[in-house]
Amino acid sequence: MCTLAVVLFAVIDAESWPVDEIRAWADRQIVEAESVPAWLAGLSLAVSLEQAAASLREELGRRGVLPEAYPSLLIGLTYLRFRNGARSKDQLVRHVGDIVDAYGGWHMDVEAWYERTAAPNLPPEIETVLESLAAQAEALLAQLKSTRRATDEGFWRDTVA
Repeated sequence: MCTLAVVLFAVIDAESWPVDEIRAWADRQIVEAESVPAWLAGLSLAVSLEQAAASLREELGRRGVLPEAYPSLLIGLTYLRFRNGARSKDQLVRHVGDIVDAYGGWHMDVEAWYERTAAPNLPPEIETVLESLAAQAEALLAQLKSTRRATDEGFWRDTVA
């Protein structure tokens, strides 16, 4: 479980949306807003994913830490990019390996991840887990795309499934 703010950060972190789409999302939120917080203005003005991430990271840091579910969300988004042809299997394995290494506490340690994914095809049990994480990520992406409440406190507080 995580908030839509965390989903948005993961979308940026996993490079799921290009910076133009991040800006368009922010602009839609601004049109609906009574007042525009600095983090949202930063997203609207970002010219790179790094700038977008920095804008949101500062606000996330001010409000607290990322939830335990964050690595699984990142992995699900990364697998979606692989499934959609935006990443090769080698890129998928490396990126997920980096996430497992950075966050730990996932289904396996990083060494086991690399050992089990060394074959040309992903093992079925790993592919099943990745498909499940991708389905969860897709559902969260749909909620993020349809939200009109990024300036409400609930965007940062209320968890979504």
